[in-house]
Amino acid sequence: MEEYKNQQIVLFDGICNLCVGVVQFLLIHNKSQNISFASLQSKSGQKILKHFGLSQDNFNSFIFLEKGVLYQKSEGALNLIPYLSGIWKIFLILKIFPKSFNNFFYDLIAKNRLQIFGSKTQCWLHTKALKSRFLD
Repeated sequence: MEEYKNQQIVLFDGICNLCVGVVQFLLIHNKSQNISFASLQSKSGQKILKHFGLSQDNFNSFIFLEKGVLYQKSEGALNLIPYLSGIWKIFLILKIFPKSFNNFFYDLIAKNRLQIFGSKTQCWLHTKALKSRFLD
């Protein structure tokens, strides 16, 4: 994982409408453009999952790799907030709650996300203009 040790990478489920929507939100609100992205289904995503001993076919977790440290679920989302511009930093207040409390709500949404928000039949394809922000 030496190649990713100085990067911030969001791994997302490329067929989940909610997950793709979150990535699109991050693309807009990460003004410094210092976050890269890869779907969990991609070569890079699979390589990272394998390296950290995570399931390569269970895509129910938001994953944020920050300079070689992997964060999952609510912890991943909360560690990503400092990279956002504007008022979104207010959500850092959620760090006062125990991880188990935040993950309860995270798991509730993750479990039902495809039923509520729907899914695509294939991974989301980004535009050529955004290509540099995606690992593959």
